[in-house]
Amino acid sequence: MMNENKPLAVGIDLGTTYSCISYMDEYGKPVILKNMDGDSITPSVVQFTEEGEIVVGIIAKKEKALYDPDRTVEFVKRSMGEENWKHFVGEEEYTAEEISSYIIKKIITDASITLGRPVTQAIVTCPAYFGPNEKKATSQAGHIAGLKGYLEDDIVNIIPEPTAAAFYYGLEKAKKDEVVMIYDLGGGTFDVTLLKIESGSVKAICVDGNKELGGKDWNDVLTNYCLETAKEQGLNLDEFYEDTTSLYELQLKIEDAKKALTSKNKTKVLFKFQEESFRIELTRDKFDEITKVKLDATIALCDHMLSESKAKGFEKFDRILLVGGSTRMPQVKEILETKYTGIPIEFNEPDEAVAKGAALFAQKLIIEKKIDDELFKIYGDKKDEIKKNNPEKLKDVYEDISPEFGIPAHTIEKLANTEIVNVTNKSFGVVIVVDKASMKKMLATLVINNSSLPRVETGKFGTLKENQSDLDLTIMETVVTAKTVELSDCKEIGKAILNLPSGLPEGSPIEVTFHLDQAGMLKFSGVEPLSGNHVEGEIETSSVMTKEEVEEAKKRSDSMTFA
Repeated sequence: MMNENKPLAVGIDLGTTYSCISYMDEYGKPVILKNMDGDSITPSVVQFTEEGEIVVGIIAKKEKALYDPDRTVEFVKRSMGEENWKHFVGEEEYTAEEISSYIIKKIITDASITLGRPVTQAIVTCPAYFGPNEKKATSQAGHIAGLKGYLEDDIVNIIPEPTAAAFYYGLEKAKKDEVVMIYDLGGGTFDVTLLKIESGSVKAICVDGNKELGGKDWNDVLTNYCLETAKEQGLNLDEFYEDTTSLYELQLKIEDAKKALTSKNKTKVLFKFQEESFRIELTRDKFDEITKVKLDATIALCDHMLSESKAKGFEKFDRILLVGGSTRMPQVKEILETKYTGIPIEFNEPDEAVAKGAALFAQKLIIEKKIDDELFKIYGDKKDEIKKNNPEKLKDVYEDISPEFGIPAHTIEKLANTEIVNVTNKSFGVVIVVDKASMKKMLATLVINNSSLPRVETGKFGTLKENQSDLDLTIMETVVTAKTVELSDCKEIGKAILNLPSGLPEGSPIEVTFHLDQAGMLKFSGVEPLSGNHVEGEIETSSVMTKEEVEEAKKRSDSMTFA
């Protein structure tokens, strides 16, 4: 049983194919918690039974083939923040956020049993290449699951996965200052990030990735190869594809075969269909050959990210850290060794580093808040001055709070003073009219891709016509790095209307400001300076749930029965 009075720092790696949870133990170390099945990782699979129960994890994954596949959902992470995505079970519909919340609920429920106290707060991770909508959807999933944030109750804190992994590496493993490339290939997503790790800071330099490139795609290629080979042995593909149970059973065998090829040079896939048996011999060489296009896609993203890094003055890096279960495929290390000759490559606990880094970040937030509270208790409004200019008095606070956290004062000091800097993964801007005669519109970017976070940027624009009554603010994101971008290269992420006073002349000034926090969550404000009329808020589109929808989903989740 844990001390109920000790603050609980928890990190959750919400994965496409598997998820896991970590907490800070009594010795100040991040530890992975096993689920009630005795496993360190939980399949991110949700099953809705006909009896009205929800099953999450290994049972849902194994039994999918025995039930109506429409009642079982996996790979939902790829649909986070996707406009109008819904999964239907009978007449009920579920968003990606709500389904993801059931995965979170499963692992925090199991963790609560193990720890002997409820898990009510956690940091949840997301791919570095998630945009504001996907990040907000991830935070909403945590809230629906019953989690609170460390900074605000109703906003569950998130951290990019490579940053979490680098934070863990920097605090627990790094022996010297380094520039490292995090190659993060998970079950459904790929991220590559260059970070500078120094004593006292973990700073992202550049990021790139693809939220629809991961181990699942290797599985799909291998499945197609096996089916085409079986076709040569007489398999009727049309009839096989109609049998969802047989298809899913084969996919499970394919996943096992892929894992076998990690340690063996060859394996086989055996399956039956309509009383006929099929046998497919698989070699690692053949597997590498047919999946090379996927592997090359990750390298292209690495090269693009590194070219952006060079433009920022980083010509080289010292180490490659492999994160994500799919990096265990031998082809990954082999191609990286060939491509980046002489650069040390090491596994950074592929299944665990992200969750452990998130738990460390949670501990950091708890400690920072405790320090602020103690400083205010002693020094009142002068706390910020003491924090900035009086290191000796700060050290006294570290000593005072050390017993509460059960970790040495120097560890508290290190956590509190380690700076984490993320970067934007997209460019963000507002739509403007660039030619009044043709009414041609383009995106005017306020924040350029790979800018450091947090960030506040303001753009100054003008009204289009005399006595304009309102202004539509259309906010978009793009991967293009330029001051103005064609709308065809952009994706809309939000809208707002700024009401204007009457009588304004054409070209009256309008100011639009973007506020991006440390995690890349975007808020905006628009103001007409003469009248002071303004509009502000968070980005809300049909791509994410409204606050009302989130609360309704939370009520439904609270009433659900979990098997």
